[in-house]
Amino acid sequence: MLFVKSKKSDRWWMQVPYPTGISKNERFHLVPCRYDDYTTAVNGEMPDLWWRTFQKLL
Repeated sequence: MLFVKSKKSDRWWMQVPYPTGISKNERFHLVPCRYDDYTTAVNGEMPDLWWRTFQKLL
């Protein structure tokens, strides 16, 4: 799981991969998230936002 913090806006973004075979050109979807989602992932748990986004991509 990869998180990115924008230096310009200080916003956090999370990469959610597309399920295998769904999209040949795009490999992941960037989702705006909160710092709390990042800390949840650092603590070894999967953020709810990640699961909800992944389910929508199916």
